[in-house]
Amino acid sequence: MPRQSDLARAAHMHQSRISTIETPGASNVTLETLSRLAAAFRVGLLVKFVSFSEMLNWENEFSQDTFDVIPIDGDADFLREDEAAAVASHQSAFTPKKSVFEDIADQGQRHAGQNLAAFTANLGDTGQPPSSLMQANG
Repeated sequence: MPRQSDLARAAHMHQSRISTIETPGASNVTLETLSRLAAAFRVGLLVKFVSFSEMLNWENEFSQDTFDVIPIDGDADFLREDEAAAVASHQSAFTPKKSVFEDIADQGQRHAGQNLAAFTANLGDTGQPPSSLMQANG
């Protein structure tokens, strides 16, 4: 497990923010913060809406002792797909300015930002989803 200062540097955050995040209930964490942490840990981030029963089942079955996410550089399935795509497109052999991990992290942050922007745009001035959206999904 990295030290707070190492994680802060990798996530482009202040060490004090990492400390606050580690204290339960001390702060609200944004999607941008989660995306930065995922990039620093070199893992994916999945945020989804689920029923309360599914959330409770996940929470009841969760164990810190068995929680282990494989980072991208150890994800054999992902690396195999990445190699196959490179061979299929006959990419030239050059060294990119950014590492593969930085590029993927940038793409994930842009995607998360676009989704968040679209969602907040739908909230309007009231901060609530439009009534038409609530009726359609209610």
